[in-house]
Amino acid sequence: MIQNQPSDDRSLRKKPPENVTQPPTFLQLGILVLDGSGSMTEPSKNKITKGQEVSIAVKDLFSRFKASTLRNNFRFAVVCYDNTAKLEMDVTALKDIDENRSYDPTKGLEGTTSIAEGLKVAKQISDKFLTLYKDGELPRKVLVLLMTDGVDMTELETIATANTLKTNPKIQIASCFFETLNAEVADMNLAVGFLQSICSDTGLFAKVHDADSLRGFFERSMSNVAGKKLV
Repeated sequence: MIQNQPSDDRSLRKKPPENVTQPPTFLQLGILVLDGSGSMTEPSKNKITKGQEVSIAVKDLFSRFKASTLRNNFRFAVVCYDNTAKLEMDVTALKDIDENRSYDPTKGLEGTTSIAEGLKVAKQISDKFLTLYKDGELPRKVLVLLMTDGVDMTELETIATANTLKTNPKIQIASCFFETLNAEVADMNLAVGFLQSICSDTGLFAKVHDADSLRGFFERSMSNVAGKKLV
């Protein structure tokens, strides 16, 4: 007679369910402040315009954050600027963001470069987002993600606006310089030094040259400020 084998009550390890999200423990807003000046219509090393590289980077960023288990902790907004500025996308939860549309900042702009104009709109968005916080609700913070490829025409005003933003401990500024093909190195170094001076921290600056390096800058900066590996 066949004897019953001893039972093994050990359960097989199961894969975590797909598309799982963690409950939010904070709310972090990333405001993309994107240079839409005329020089952003110039070609990148990939033979598309720098504006098109930016659009690819932004769409990839949103797609990657949507796949994160921490996605409920984040909101994004998009500001495009030249010598003026426009709110391209107001504060939006990731689930409501359309990552298939264009985020080319040159559309409807292509003027000169005034970083101050972009930062002014970012301040308005930041102030509104932070004033919604009430005791007992999730803590809120803001990261302004500034991108430009040229020399700022309003440096003094930009410095003043950046310093005003940084007086609020809940707001930080990160910046990156999109390198221009065949540009004078001395001119690019001046622009880099200026951008570094308005960052909240030396680790929140980078030089980029295409969509992938720009998306990486956005992602690392958000991760650094959140203090968590996000994607």
